[in-house]
Formats: sequence, structure tokens, C-alpha cells
Amino acid sequence: MTVVYVAFGGLHLIRHGRGREPQVDGVEAVVERSAVTREQKVTLVAIGALVVLALGFGLDVGITAFGLGALLTLLFPQRGDDAVRGVSWSVILLTSGLFVFVGVATQVGAIDYASAAIGSLGNPLITTLLAFVIGGVVSAFASTTATLGATFPILIPPLEAANFPHIPGAVAGFGVAASVVDVSPTSPSGAMLLANVRNRDKQVYFRQLLYYAGAMLVFGSLVPWLLLVVLGLG
Repeated sequence: MTVVYVAFGGLHLIRHGRGREPQVDGVEAVVERSAVTREQKVTLVAIGALVVLALGFGLDVGITAFGLGALLTLLFPQRGDDAVRGVSWSVILLTSGLFVFVGVATQVGAIDYASAAIGSLGNPLITTLLAFVIGGVVSAFASTTATLGATFPILIPPLEAANFPHIPGAVAGFGVAASVVDVSPTSPSGAMLLANVRNRDKQVYFRQLLYYAGAMLVFGSLVPWLLLVVLGLG
């Protein structure tokens, strides 16, 4: 991660400091602090209610969030109209479509097929590296939690069949490879970053996140594989 941070301008950020908002079309953004409004207080209460209802009562997160959002729109119709127009629907459609794609791939047996294919190679080291890459790619288009549950079968059976001695390290490395790509703009975390970006071109920011996620896919697969699987440091 240090190499990727430096490669994507980390040293420039350290030298020149941070804290200023970027400029858009040559106009510097001005950040002003103000008191918390009534709308913001009610919104915070709604967020707390979402957490309680989802975790405490097991309600569906999506349906509950839509219901609370509709309630906020009824309470504050003028602000609600602006909020609806400000929603990044393209990001929502992109993320939803990718979730459907991953779900369909799992249901039709694509994950099982990939497991059998890489397991037939007969080399545990190559099998593990391919599993890391596949896990990272899938995680870049879906949530990490879902990826770990859906793609772990790719890794474990071939290693157990080959009596591979570094299975714990392989499992840990797989978790790393699937987690470091969360900044991808097509994953939930990256999509939320993209949806809430302000004062900069979203297309440029999308490409920056995509390039960074690609670099993390490469380094996040190779480095854990080398340290935890090849060298067996785990």
C-alpha cells in the first residue's frame, strides 16, 4: 500500500500539505461552518432509527432506508426535492447491476467452475495466486463480505486436496486481496465515495479510483501471496 500511495501522489501531498478544497473551473471552493439545522437533526435521528431497526429488529436495510427517506421527504418537501435531484442514480444503477451479475454468476455455478478449473492445475502456488486475483476482481465489483463467502470455495478445496502446508496464510492473504480493492468505484464503498464527491469532476475522480483499485488489485494479490504463501510467513 505504501508503494501505491507514493505512486499516486502521496509524496506531493506530504510536501504541499492538505486541508484546502480543490478548485473547479478555476474557482476555489469555500467551506463555511454553520449551526446544525432542524432538518439535519431529524436526518440524524432517522439514521439512528435505521441502525436500530436493521440490527435490533432484523428489518431489511434497503426497504427501511427507502421508508425513512420517504418520511423525510414528506416532512421537508422542499429540501427533499433537492435531495432526490442530487442522488447519483447512475452510481446506484451501476452498483445494483453488478450485484445482480455477481449473484447470477454464483447461482449458475460460475464460482464452482472456476474452483474446479484452477484446482486442476495441480500447483498450489499458482492455484492460490489465481484465487487471490479472482477474489480481488470479484470484490472490486461487490461487497467484500459477500466476496469472501462466495469465492472462498475457489481456494480451500484445491489446497486441501494437495495437502498444502500454508493454508492459514493463504486464507489470510485471500482476505487481504479481497479487502484492499474496496476503494474501487464499482464496489459499495467506492460508489459511496463517488456519489458524495464535491467540487471536482466525477469522471476524473472515477478514473482515479479505478486506477488506484487496479494498482491495489495487483499489489494486494502479489504481496500477500509472496509473503504468506510462498515464504510461509503467516
